[in-house]
Amino acid sequence: MKENSTNFRRLLRYIYQETVAEDSLSMVKEINDNYATQETYYELLKDIKCLPKIQLSPGPLTIHNILHHMNLSSLEAQL
Repeated sequence: MKENSTNFRRLLRYIYQETVAEDSLSMVKEINDNYATQETYYELLKDIKCLPKIQLSPGPLTIHNILHHMNLSSLEAQL
């Protein structure tokens, strides 16, 4: 079981491009040589596409709060 969960984590790191070149090459070889790993890899890719997309920029209220805090800090620095 530990081997499966370790391989699963390695696959996720590979998919999200969080591996160094040597580990990426190792994962490509593992995916090509091992049918079970290949099956898991394609299943993960399919599942990841179903995840909701995240918002990568702050909302208007967050921007307003940051600017407000910056203005207050600027005023305090002038005193």
